[in-house]
Amino acid sequence: MCLKDARDYWLSHGRPTNFQLGEVVGPPEAFFIYTNILTTTNGVFHCRFGSRDPGWPPGTLAITDEGLVIYIRERDGKVFFSPEDNGVEY
Repeated sequence: MCLKDARDYWLSHGRPTNFQLGEVVGPPEAFFIYTNILTTTNGVFHCRFGSRDPGWPPGTLAITDEGLVIYIRERDGKVFFSPEDNGVEY
């Protein structure tokens, strides 16, 4: 998975602030830096990278600093910890 690859690369290179995501995962149209902080009933999560795909329901697939892949639905900001259960195949 490209988000995991990007996170692993970013971590292995010392968490650079000038990280160029395209060096690792490909076209910037699909993958982007996504530094939101989410607070849920399960805790606080620091997102690092995100992805969108026209075949998915509107929203953002993101990976957190801890390596958790989550889906954030666009219409209401609801966070899903099992993206594949909500029509997001990655």
